[in-house]
Order: sequence, then C-alpha cells, then structure tokens
Amino acid sequence: MPQSTQTGHGEESELKQPRADERLPLERLIPYLRLHLDKASGKPSLAQFPGGRANLSYLIRFDEQEYALRRPPLSPVVPRERDMKREYSIPSKLCDQFRLVPRSYLYRDDDSIIGALFQIMERRRGLVIRDQMPAPFDDNLTTN
Repeated sequence: MPQSTQTGHGEESELKQPRADERLPLERLIPYLRLHLDKASGKPSLAQFPGGRANLSYLIRFDEQEYALRRPPLSPVVPRERDMKREYSIPSKLCDQFRLVPRSYLYRDDDSIIGALFQIMERRRGLVIRDQMPAPFDDNLTTN
C-alpha cells in the first residue's frame, strides 16, 4: 500500500513521507481500521505531519475520507507524559459540547497493531502554530 502524499488536495505541502524508522506496518493497520471504522473503505494512503515536538501524527486517507493517527514518540517516555488514552478520552467527551474539538474515533490500548498505543481522530484543517504566533495573533509572543 502506498505511503503517499500525492492526493490532489492542493494543501498537502505540510505532509511528507514517513521517515524509515517512523513508518507504520500498513499490512496490519489497514485491515484493523477497515474492521473498526465505518468509512475506512477505498484506496488507502498514508503521509506524516512533520514538525511535531512529541507524538507522531499521520494522515490516513481512504479515498476522500481522512483520519489522523497519533502515537507516542519512538524514544522512551515517562509514564503518563504522552498518554494516548488521556489524549483520546478527553476530546471524545468534549467534541459534542465544543464544535472545535476534533472527534476521536478509536483508541488501541496495546501495541500489537503498530508497535505502540495509538488513537484515530478526525482530521481537522486549519492554522498550525509551531514556533511563532502568526500575524495578526502574534503581539510579539512566541510558543516557547
């Protein structure tokens, strides 16, 4: 299955091919997603969102249906520091009350599918704030 960013959506410059050590085992992941997500049909593709400071984030697309997969970093983490269960459970309770919170669809609490715990959530498009607040929000603030 292709791990591709060639999607024709025009705003995919933020995406990249996963680095070799950050690739996902699609031969296990895709059948699992097809079994557990209603709209996981059609041709799958995978790309990675670069620039994160901790958890790894991926775009999984089945034709036009998009999901975000988040998993802890490859390096060892302090317990509860990158808590996938918490990252899944809080938004899943808030999304019906606060429309800007992405919907959480799935949480996998063992590492048998991709080698780590992970969650699947709604892909949201918008402004990504990395090191500097963009104008007109900056007021000379930085995120560090």
